[in-house]
Amino acid sequence: MKQAMVFAAGLGTRLRPLTDTMPKALVPIAGEPLLGILLTKLHRAGFERVVVNVHHFAEQIESYLQGQHFSGMEILVSDERDALLETGGGLRRALPLLDPDAPVLVHNVDILSNLDLEAFWQDGMAMMAQGAAAVLLVRERETSRYFLFDSMNHLRGWENRKTGEVRTYEKQVPQTRSLAFSGIHLLAPELLQSMADWPDQFPIVDFYLQQAPNYSIVADERADVQLLDVGKVASLNEAASMLADWKVQEKENTAVALFKSGYTCSQAVFLAFAEDYGLSTQTALALASSFSGGVARTGEMCGAVSGMLMVLGLKHPIDPTNPMSKQQNFQCVQEAMASFRMSQGAIRCDELLRLRKGGCAACVACAAKLAAAL
Repeated sequence: MKQAMVFAAGLGTRLRPLTDTMPKALVPIAGEPLLGILLTKLHRAGFERVVVNVHHFAEQIESYLQGQHFSGMEILVSDERDALLETGGGLRRALPLLDPDAPVLVHNVDILSNLDLEAFWQDGMAMMAQGAAAVLLVRERETSRYFLFDSMNHLRGWENRKTGEVRTYEKQVPQTRSLAFSGIHLLAPELLQSMADWPDQFPIVDFYLQQAPNYSIVADERADVQLLDVGKVASLNEAASMLADWKVQEKENTAVALFKSGYTCSQAVFLAFAEDYGLSTQTALALASSFSGGVARTGEMCGAVSGMLMVLGLKHPIDPTNPMSKQQNFQCVQEAMASFRMSQGAIRCDELLRLRKGGCAACVACAAKLAAAL
């Protein structure tokens, strides 16, 4: 069982006045609720069960979830209406809804990142096979509170630099690194089961610090991962911008991976976007089949460009009832073709092959990036 717990019960006081009328989990980023963004990411990473805890405006979250359908992914609600139980208590209450024999990925709803959740899960499984009971995603960043890890990346303590407080289970703390917690972590079944004797309400930090002498709690530091804590209204515009950039990068990476796995250039670009428009893989591959090699190896327009133009047609369709739609489509297509030509040196397949500006994979990457951005 590949399962996750989403912390969505918080009051979101730093996001007021928005959270005076809605839960933090439903605050929109570029029109999409934080919870929806995370659920989509979990679904794409192959999670089969997700538990979402609720407290503040719980009925709004429940109503939202009733309208969400992710094939193969079960979504359950852990009710904390009676009392806000903090992060540790929230996870403890949710345990009956989770598979006791499987690890659990825990993710704060207000943390946006470009983290590959599938890679984090798989790497975490490998660490657990070597004895880790919990894997905490951490990084170097400016904050007031840090976990302390030794040279082997094992948790040894915690510090609050604003107050000077240091907490550790040892009289003499070895040399450590101070790393900031991301709000994304993975717990093994045996560590989860040890929560049974804990009180109803407690922070997960206290739990980790008390269990560190008995269990291996390790850091997973990823310098290439970008994270944003969407904790203040002022951060919403930055969040929207970062999310847009990540979506473009995701489409580019997906298209290149598809191309390298054996799909044609046109198929790779078009298939990367097919799900967004309700197209099945089979339909998308069929529609894009004739354009590789510059249209059936005739050396005409690059197949990656053809895939890009098909995507732009879906994004900006020409509507006979809307006279402006043709102008909008043409303007977008012309901009895309000009940008591709400037980047790669040509539009025709035969010319691109002579130029050899990075090969076909570079053309696929460029076309997917433009299709996502425009």
